[in-house]
Amino acid sequence: MEVDAYVLITLKSAKIETCVREALKTLVSFKRVEKEEKAYVKKAEMVTGQYDIIAEVAGDDPKQIGELVAEIHGIGNIKSTVTCFKAA
Repeated sequence: MEVDAYVLITLKSAKIETCVREALKTLVSFKRVEKEEKAYVKKAEMVTGQYDIIAEVAGDDPKQIGELVAEIHGIGNIKSTVTCFKAA
């Protein structure tokens, strides 16, 4: 059964628009690969407000989502993330 979550991402740069574009390009590269048991990014959008990007992610279990979030932190210029799992 697939587990879905939203990752709320805050960037640390003052040049937010450029950084958001770069981060979005990287996030979309975490797409689903057939027969690979790994979480993936379904969709990522630039938003206004407290967060800069909201990414919709999915995986086989919460551990996979956590591993993906760790990869997201490796993108660079990521200040913080908050992961919200979808309620059933």
